[in-house]
Amino acid sequence: MAYDLFQVIATWQEIGIYGVLLPFLLIFAISFALLEKIRIFGDKRNINMIVSLVLGLLFLQNIFLVEQIQFILPKVGFSLLLFVLLLLLVGVFTGETKQASGKWTWLAFVVAIIFLVWSLSPDEGYGFAFDPIFYFFESIPQWVVLVAIVGGLIYLLTHEGKQTPK
Repeated sequence: MAYDLFQVIATWQEIGIYGVLLPFLLIFAISFALLEKIRIFGDKRNINMIVSLVLGLLFLQNIFLVEQIQFILPKVGFSLLLFVLLLLLVGVFTGETKQASGKWTWLAFVVAIIFLVWSLSPDEGYGFAFDPIFYFFESIPQWVVLVAIVGGLIYLLTHEGKQTPK
């Protein structure tokens, strides 16, 4: 008997894999890793495991928090995917580098902040965090924005910086 993968995912959603098991495992894993790292209870893994188990189960009681995790994590995952693709694109254009330069570090920081704001915005679409940016881009022709973005990327990728004479 062949199964449709969408049907399997729908079945998992119906039996609570996404609503109960995955949020519990996430909270359990994060709290256990933190307790193991900071060693509040010393080297007693069993106490760390019990505390993490209790934290995970208590987290499941608050439906609002579970819904927030289910809302935010797909957006964070998508943001991470876009960030990795951006890093791959930068790597293709810049080639092998020995050390990260200041401009690339700042570019990565700005892009990460933009993804973070988008991930935490409460709306499914643009969200209130991007309303001023959206309205700004809506008021000028789109080709101007496209040319500015492409021009800025070309400048960042090809700009050598100041060369000191030897």
